[in-house]
Amino acid sequence: MSCLEFKKGELDIKFKTPPVTKDISRVELVGNQYNARDKIFFSAGILIRGYSKQGKEFFKFDTNLTETIRSFGVEESRVWTASVI
Repeated sequence: MSCLEFKKGELDIKFKTPPVTKDISRVELVGNQYNARDKIFFSAGILIRGYSKQGKEFFKFDTNLTETIRSFGVEESRVWTASVI
């Protein structure tokens, strides 16, 4: 996954994550009540990863699900997931 930024009409690559083995099924931008949405979470297969806006991985969760995660939500320290059987 690559994070891109457009600034003054110029394209800039902010960071790239290590390759993921499964297709990315969901991306969420998350923040708290004091900050803008400054965290990026994505799911690929049964794995959820979280990155800061500087590109540092701070969250990695390998669920015990057997189906691909189709949707998830993050609120403070809680993560909800949903998949289709």
